[in-house]
Amino acid sequence: MPTREERLNCLAEINVVAQVKNLYQTSIIRQVLHERKAPMIQAGLCQNGKIVR
Repeated sequence: MPTREERLNCLAEINVVAQVKNLYQTSIIRQVLHERKAPMIQAGLCQNGKIVR
């Protein structure tokens, strides 16, 4: 059984992925994707003040 911290970290990762997917559904991102001028969207998680992913 994962610890509480491991479960929370997993939930945070799932949330980051969902938010990136949501960004790709916005009209402005869809428009620039169509125009092939899309920005690079990166996501990361912080743990103890350090980016881990």
